[in-house]
Parts: sequence; C-alpha cells; structure tokens
Amino acid sequence: MSADNVFFDLDGTLHRGDLLASYVVHVARSNPVRTALLLPWLLVGSALNAARPAEAWSLNCLLVPLTFLSSESRRAHVDAEFVASFRGHLHAHPRVRARLEEHLAQGSAVFIVSGSPESLVRAVYPELASRTGVQILGSTMRRGPHATCLLDRCIGEGKRRMLEQRFGEGIRFECGYGDSESDAPVFALCSRAFRVTRRGDIVSRDD
Repeated sequence: MSADNVFFDLDGTLHRGDLLASYVVHVARSNPVRTALLLPWLLVGSALNAARPAEAWSLNCLLVPLTFLSSESRRAHVDAEFVASFRGHLHAHPRVRARLEEHLAQGSAVFIVSGSPESLVRAVYPELASRTGVQILGSTMRRGPHATCLLDRCIGEGKRRMLEQRFGEGIRFECGYGDSESDAPVFALCSRAFRVTRRGDIVSRDD
C-alpha cells in the first residue's frame, strides 16, 4: 500500500450498527415518560428521517423534542452513559480494523468520515482520535442551552462537502472503504474503492 490518504466510513464499516441511531434510541429510553407522551410525533419524525436521511432537520425532528428543556448536565450524563454502553457492546469488524492499522503502519493518513456526530465518534474511539495520522470528521452535534441538535449532517454529498471544507477541495484518496452507496460522492475521490459486507469482509466495490 502506498503512503497516501485513505478513507474509512464508520457505521457498518469499522463496526456493525449505526452510532447515531443507537444514540437516539438511548436518549429516548433515558426518559420513557417523555418518549411515551411524544410517541405520535416521534413516529412522524422517524418517517421524515427515513425519507430525508441526509438532512439535519429530519433527525432534529426526533432529537430536539426528546431533549427539549432537559438540563445540560442531565444531557451530558445521558451522553456519557451512552458512550460507555456503546463501547461495552461494540461489534467491531476485525478485518477492517486490521486493514486500517496496516495503512497506518505504511505511513498513510487515515480519514475516518462518518454520518454520526464527530463528538460521539471521538468519545467511542478515543484510541483512534488520539492517533497520529488519523483524522476524524463527522456530523456536527451541539448540546445547546435548551436542547441537543444537529447543525450539519455528514452524509452523501454532505460528506464530500464537509471533507473539502475542512481539508481543501483538492483532497484525494488512494483507496476508500465503506458499506453503503451513500458514500459514492467520497468514493469518487478514491483511486480504489472497497465495499465492506455485513459480515465485515472486504471486497472490491465492483464485485
């Protein structure tokens, strides 16, 4: 492998499952009374989010009502509980993680780019966030004075846009790894692209 930029998606690629979806479920479970009262709206919000997954506002239809008027300290506590729980039940894809380590050993700059909030990615993967040669980019989540919300969503074209905003429009990758066609805009920046299967195998994207 040449010493060059390498792209890795996170959810479904480095691990099974979806970090952001798991977070929303955890927030809902942390306040069952509020969740029960909001259930009709949450069903509508879930449908909107499924229809417009690349839009921050669609996820906020769930996140803002679930956190509205909760204290910042309470939300910080819920976030810490979530990170501990997710790390404790993390279903990693060992072949993908081994490939990431191989790229780092070869001197590549590894870019982990996720639709999940960057703050949660860094909290769940502190050992990667602190590694020399690793760059982490994700959606922007803010724990404001009245509610928690997403400011931007790093999915699809948004993932490419945020990459170019932070690292420059000329960024390119020697290869990329992802599980979803939603990463096609970033795969277009890669000389080679690999698909990660549900079992965590790595195959050529053309297969």
